Amino acid sequence: MSAGPHHEFNDAISIVVLCDDQAELDRYWNALLQEGAKAQACGWLIDRFGVRWQIVPAILDELMRDKDPAGRRG
Repeated sequence: MSAGPHHEFNDAISIVVLCDDQAELDRYWNALLQEGAKAQACGWLIDRFGVRWQIVPAILDELMRDKDPAGRRG
């Protein structure tokens, strides 16, 4: 259609990829960057279409819930 884009992507929606290990995390991160994504902070990136992605360790949620502050440092 020639009307142009009506809604741009923003941080309200993102795709989360939970990775089991560093190798898997690196594989997704590097593949998305090769396709024209822009790296952001803390595991976030924006792909060439403007979609936000979070590439994070699967254990991150568990670490964040740890009551011991030392456990949250990784």
